[in-house]
Amino acid sequence: MKIIYVYGLLDENDNITYVGKSASPKRRLSDHGTTKKCKILDKFEDVEHYWIKKLTEEGNQLTNKEKLIDGEDWEVGNIVELNNYNYKAPVRILHKPSGVIYDSVYQAAQELNIPNDSFGHSMRKHPKSKYHEIFTLLED
Repeated sequence: MKIIYVYGLLDENDNITYVGKSASPKRRLSDHGTTKKCKILDKFEDVEHYWIKKLTEEGNQLTNKEKLIDGEDWEVGNIVELNNYNYKAPVRILHKPSGVIYDSVYQAAQELNIPNDSFGHSMRKHPKSKYHEIFTLLED
């Protein structure tokens, strides 16, 4: 069963500043790069995942590429925090066409009006993504 979590990003005073959803709120938290904790507001079973799993178990040969792996187990009200051990600090990024270096993937996404959800993930996890053609991650 794949669970989708609705989370709220928390500022330094524990005020919610953003609401999102993810199957992995801890990973998403590191993608945001601007805060180190969030609160789980709600959770629900991903209906599509349910049917993929059910039909596959019944012997149907689906063409879906989705992985049928259970993820984290958070409860509503849990505070999810990134600590120094697993927190990925914002990575500097070079925009090749302009030569501008941004302090984080988040900053580049904001200033260039790129959806951060796919951009940050693609830059970190998919080295042959379309974004790598015009951006380079810089190591300190």
